[in-house]
Amino acid sequence: MGEILNGGGFVLDTPEEIEVFRLLSAWQGLAMEALHNVRMTRSVNCYVWVKNRTGLKGNKINVLRQYEDLLVKAGILKVADRKTETK
Repeated sequence: MGEILNGGGFVLDTPEEIEVFRLLSAWQGLAMEALHNVRMTRSVNCYVWVKNRTGLKGNKINVLRQYEDLLVKAGILKVADRKTETK
């Protein structure tokens, strides 16, 4: 999975690695929007992007919980890394 460079950076060079990075970036952005009311971008916010991409419904906290469930089921996110408590 990716190549780690000497300076501490990394290279993601397959479509799957790039997609995982995109999904995790959206998760982090959604968490910042839902938990800290901080926007990560000036264009479409992460909340809208995640809702449009996944079809999830609800407020920011509920969408964050559902999105984390999807990422955990896909093996992209570990349960211990969740930003919200599990029910």
